[in-house]
Amino acid sequence: MIFATPVPTTFVGNKAVIKSLTNSTYVVVEGTHTFGAIKQHWAKGYIETLAAKQLVKGMTETAYRPNEQMTRAPVCCVACTCISIAT
Repeated sequence: MIFATPVPTTFVGNKAVIKSLTNSTYVVVEGTHTFGAIKQHWAKGYIETLAAKQLVKGMTETAYRPNEQMTRAPVCCVACTCISIAT
C-alpha cells in the first residue's frame, strides 16, 4: 500500500508549482466523483471535493448516505486518511 503526503501546490495555467524542501517524486492527481443521493444536499460540494481527493467513499461506488450518522470508527478512518496513517 502506498501513502501520499499532501504537499502545498499552486496551479499556474496548466502547470503545478510544488512547494517542498525535499527532492522527491511527485504525482498530481485530478479527479471528480459524485453520488446520486447528494444532488440537492447542502454538503454536495464538500462531499464531492473529499471524494475526488479519495478521502471519503460512499456506501457503494454510486451511493452515499449524507444524512446517516457516523460512528467513531469511520470518523477515525477519515482523519487517518487525511494525515496519511495506515488504517
